[in-house]
Order: sequence, then C-alpha cells, then structure tokens
Amino acid sequence: MNKWNNFDHLALNSALQLDFLRSRREGNNKKTVNLNVIYAFMDKLSEHQKTIQEMLKTDNFPTYYLFHNTLIDGILDFYDVSFDDYRNAKKVLCSDFIRDIKTGLDMLLESFNNLEFAPTKIQIKEINLLRDFCLMVSERELHKRTSDSNYRYVLTA
Repeated sequence: MNKWNNFDHLALNSALQLDFLRSRREGNNKKTVNLNVIYAFMDKLSEHQKTIQEMLKTDNFPTYYLFHNTLIDGILDFYDVSFDDYRNAKKVLCSDFIRDIKTGLDMLLESFNNLEFAPTKIQIKEINLLRDFCLMVSERELHKRTSDSNYRYVLTA
C-alpha cells in the first residue's frame, strides 16, 4: 500500500513539508523539502475539483458527497462559512453552494500551483495559509476515520 493512500497522512505530511519550506524561506532551517508530497496532495485536490465540476453539470447529484466530506468541511471552515449561511438565504440553490465550494477549492489549488511553479518566490503568508488548510483537512479526516468504524475513505479517489 502506498504510504500516501490515506488522505489524512498525505495532508499532514504536506503541512509538514510546507512548514519546512517556510523555515527555509525564513533562513531558520536547511531541511530538504519534499515537494512530491505536496504535489500528491494537489493531485488529490484536483480529483475532487473534477468531481465537484461534474456535480455542477447536473441537478441530480449525491448530497452525501456534500455533507459527509471532510474536504468540503475543511474548505467551509477555512473560508469561515457554513451550509446554514446558504440555507437561511432566500432563493439560494444547492448548486450555488457547490459553485462556491468549487471557487474556494480553485483558489486553494491556484495557491498550490503558485508553490509548484515558484517555491522560492511564494510569500510566507501564503505558505502558512496552505499549511493551515492541510492541517485542518488532516485533523478532520483522521477524526472522522477514527470515530466511525463504518467510515470509508471518502477522500480516496
């Protein structure tokens, strides 16, 4: 089994590599940064981006994907919004909710892409935000996996 199959491990190790990168950029640490871990995390995020894009093409999509998904929960927490914000608004459709989730994921992937193309030029503030997102997703995924014996890796594509 590939050591990056568990999404929580992948997210946690991505956060660790981002922390190493931040330390190197600050001149405090000379540890080697394994960008392959971060790229693998980006690939997983891209897979979910495609799934969400497909959901936008149809009105009949599986709502369980929205409400039992640690990645979506992490995006909502990261941007400090909740489904209740949408549910309480008048004339807001589930597709609006999905569209905003996709926009949030697109913005995160854009930041990760900036890291991929110029790891020495990305701002430390942006590195910290990406690290925080990785930690948040890792904690949510690990908690869900360990607290629910029937839990299948929702984020494993």
